[in-house]
Amino acid sequence: MHPIATPNSGLSSAEQAAMALVLALIEQRPSEAAQAPPGTTKIAVDLAAKHQVSALMHAGLHKSHANAHFSPEDLQRLTAAANSAAIFETSHAKECATVFKQLDEARIPFVVFKGTHLAYTLYPSPYLRERCDTDILFRSKNDALKAIQLFKTRGYEVPETMDADLYSYEKDLLKRDALGIGHAFDFHWKVRSDNLFADFISFDDLYHSGTSNIAGQKVHVPSLSQALLIAATHRLSHAAEGLANQLYWLKDIQLLLGKLSGEDWNKALRVTKENGISYALLDSLNVVAQYFETSAPLYVVEALEQQVSHEHIPYDYFLDTKAKALHSFKLLPSWRQRAGLVWQIVFPRAEYIRTRYDRTSPASLPLGYIEHIWHLFKKYLPTEKGKET
Repeated sequence: MHPIATPNSGLSSAEQAAMALVLALIEQRPSEAAQAPPGTTKIAVDLAAKHQVSALMHAGLHKSHANAHFSPEDLQRLTAAANSAAIFETSHAKECATVFKQLDEARIPFVVFKGTHLAYTLYPSPYLRERCDTDILFRSKNDALKAIQLFKTRGYEVPETMDADLYSYEKDLLKRDALGIGHAFDFHWKVRSDNLFADFISFDDLYHSGTSNIAGQKVHVPSLSQALLIAATHRLSHAAEGLANQLYWLKDIQLLLGKLSGEDWNKALRVTKENGISYALLDSLNVVAQYFETSAPLYVVEALEQQVSHEHIPYDYFLDTKAKALHSFKLLPSWRQRAGLVWQIVFPRAEYIRTRYDRTSPASLPLGYIEHIWHLFKKYLPTEKGKET
């Protein structure tokens, strides 16, 4: 199996040295951190911010007693980022508790998954798992829309989108509190908002897996094996944007590896085989092993390699955003649905056109649709490799 997202691809030698320093600190390996070349720390702080591991690196820095290698400016930047993450977490935890409680009171079943679930499950303190939102899964789109109406009354806004419900299965809710801190919730009705990985696990499977204390509330969460598969497919869903190897996603997977039992691994192997997504887990395990030197059990790797030999790996899906869109289109089971998706994308609701293209008057609305179609034409027009439209 060829790597889907090659580790450290595109990094200069200086950036690779900085990446090694970041990894040494978040893994609390002080002897390796001390060997970092001069001038590496500034780039390392930049990379930590890009990969959303500044708080984790800051904690590792103090535990490793490696402060002397950092300039006062770099230390200040890293400390400020960690403080910002902690402040956000304190405020967002209160918001999460209120949201979870109101969903329970409204008797709308939900599952908390992805970043917020992992922050409270895997990390010593949830602020160390940086994130900008909380993901909540509902049994159906209808339940998600009920929840959206509920939280509109609490000051949340829902950005206008194209509502292509044959391609995207989530809605964002945004709000800024009295202190100016932004809160975002992603309301999903499928586990992934793309057709490749949207249906490999159901809401009911997740809902009945167990509960956990998140932000002081008892909520339904995925099992460890389910969380691993969600993390593995999530990172590959962003491969076309060049984001598959974000350190905070890889760190999630590494920490999950340390908690899985033999039974958990067997469940993961069964789900990947049944859904033909063994390659997603195998690629993630290979990358994590290269970054963190943490490996899955040998029998798991061998079983995945055997399963992958019988799977079709859609490499084009991970190539770029145009190829991803085309492959998602092909994944729809009927031409009726494909035609419906094209219609939803080319002719979205009028409110979206008014907001997206600033066409407020009725007379200007047709011009908004023309502008939208031209935008799509430029975005998806096939081009020669290496050229952009």
